[in-house]
Amino acid sequence: MKENFPETCQIPKLFVFDLDDTVWGPELDFSMKKPVGYLKDIQEILIELHKGESFKNSKLAVASSSGVPKRGQKKLKEMNLSDYLVLEDVFSFIEIYRKDKDRHFHALNEKTGIDFCDMIFYDNQMNNHEIVKKLGVTCVFTPDGLEKKLFQKSLENFPSKDGKIIV
Repeated sequence: MKENFPETCQIPKLFVFDLDDTVWGPELDFSMKKPVGYLKDIQEILIELHKGESFKNSKLAVASSSGVPKRGQKKLKEMNLSDYLVLEDVFSFIEIYRKDKDRHFHALNEKTGIDFCDMIFYDNQMNNHEIVKKLGVTCVFTPDGLEKKLFQKSLENFPSKDGKIIV
């Protein structure tokens, strides 16, 4: 993926992703028999975040509220991003359990030592953003998965001003 954001752009220290309907679909809680696949441009974006020189000082995390956390953890181990990389390989921190997102972020803050204002969060549910933005996290609304154009916009607008959710 070609990086087109300004050189003066501040890069988040922690990129946090919800899983269901943001990274993959359909939701694991409701689709026990349907195949799960990547949405939009997420594979390319995650590989770039993992390997790209511009992101060498950043970490990636998962914040997923799920009633089937073991199934989510299994999918992270199974889903290939490339020939030599599975989804789990790109995430340094994984929080998957049925709680409000602020609990996930407090756990991530404690584990990483990264301030909330240095985090960016991608999720398809606006109610999660309403909770997380109060912590000072930059939030990006991904109603249909994350596209390169929205990812670019999120970097250009990081950190978000006054708790504004990037759409």
